[in-house]
Amino acid sequence: MRSTVVRVWLASFAALFAATVALGPREALAHTGYDHSTPGKSESVDEPPERVDLWFTAALMAGEHQRLWVENEDGEKVASYEGEVAPEEPTKLSVDLPDDLPDGRYTVKWYVRAADGMFAEGAFRFYVGVQPTPAQLEEDAQLVERIAIMDDDGGPNVAAIVAVVVALAVLVVGGAVIVVNRRRAAA
Repeated sequence: MRSTVVRVWLASFAALFAATVALGPREALAHTGYDHSTPGKSESVDEPPERVDLWFTAALMAGEHQRLWVENEDGEKVASYEGEVAPEEPTKLSVDLPDDLPDGRYTVKWYVRAADGMFAEGAFRFYVGVQPTPAQLEEDAQLVERIAIMDDDGGPNVAAIVAVVVALAVLVVGGAVIVVNRRRAAA
C-alpha cells in the first residue's frame, strides 16, 4: 500500500516537472551572455578601433535601456552607450570610441536586459598599441560575467517563482493521493 502511494507521488512529480518544462516560457531557458566582440577579449590591436562591437548569445529586450561603456586603466569612462538595441540586430550593441584614444589597456563593461527579462552584466579588456603581460592576461581572466540576475529594483525572479509553483503542486498532488489512499484503506 505504501509503495503504491510513493509510486503515484513520484509519477505525479514527474508529470508536473515534464509539464512545467514543456509548457514554460522558452526564452527563460536561454539567458544571454557574452558571445564575441570586436576587439576580442584580451586582444591587442595596433591602431585604436573606431568602436567596440559586442554580440550576445541571445536577443536583448527591445525598448529597454541597454548600457555599454569603455574605461581606461584609471577607471575613467572614455566612451559610453545607453539606449535601445537595434531591431535588425537584437544580439548586438556598439559604442563609438574617441578618435584620439591613446595606447593602453581598456575595459569594456555592459549591463543589459535580455529578451527573457533577466539582466546580464560583465566585462572584458582589450589593448591598443601595447601587448598584455602574463600578469595582465591573468587579471583579464578573472573578470566576472553574471547572467540571469534580477533587476535592480528587486523585481520577480521567474525561475524562483516557477520552482515554488512546482513544489506546491507536488505537495498538493502528493497530499491528495495520500488522503485518498487512507480513505480507501479505512473503508
